[in-house]
Amino acid sequence: MVINHAPINSKLYRTQLYTKLLVGINYSLLRGEFSRSNKRIVKKQFSSVMVCFGGADFYNMTVKTIKSMLNISLIDNINIIIGEKYLHIQELDKLIENKAQISLYQNIDAGEMVSLMQ
Repeated sequence: MVINHAPINSKLYRTQLYTKLLVGINYSLLRGEFSRSNKRIVKKQFSSVMVCFGGADFYNMTVKTIKSMLNISLIDNINIIIGEKYLHIQELDKLIENKAQISLYQNIDAGEMVSLMQ
C-alpha cells in the first residue's frame, strides 16, 4: 500500500498489480484537531504567514525562511512555531528581536496550532 496525501494523479505510479494506491488529500495523516476543523478559507492575497518546520528543525529552515520573508513587503505578520527540540533558539531570538510583526510560539498543542492556522 502506498499512501501519499499530495494531490497527484495515481497513474504516475508504476506499481505491482497487488499494490493499493491511496493518493490525494483524503488520505492525509492528520490528528483529529486538524481533520475536524471545518473552517477553511482560501485567500488570493495574504499578509500573514505561519512558519513551522516541525519540533526540531535540524537544518534550521526556520531562520533561513524568516530571513527571506523579512524582505517581502506584502507580509505584515509572521507567526513562527517551534518545538522544544529546536536547537537554534539563540540565532532565532537574535533575528526576531525588536520585530513587532513577528510572533514566536513554542511547544503549542494541536488545538492552538489549528487556531493559528485559521
